[in-house]
Amino acid sequence: MHLADTTTLARNPATVSARIEETVVLLDEQREHLELEGVGITVWEALAAPTTVGALVRLLAEEYDADPATVRHDVAPFLGELVRRGVVQADPDRV
Repeated sequence: MHLADTTTLARNPATVSARIEETVVLLDEQREHLELEGVGITVWEALAAPTTVGALVRLLAEEYDADPATVRHDVAPFLGELVRRGVVQADPDRV
């Protein structure tokens, strides 16, 4: 799935999450778990409120002092996986 910079991402309200030490564990609608660490936790915390892909990339670039284009390239597959797993919802029409 292609996620444009204007695509709004939001946590799926049906997703259960818990922080366990330095890991966030997510349970998707099929009750399969996904463990997040490092940047994954930063992404999850940023999605506490709906945000666009572009805003998320800018936040990560600033947080980790990295080039936004590199961040976009590196984080896109992860965001796509979160959407594919259903723990994050993507709305290309909501900005």
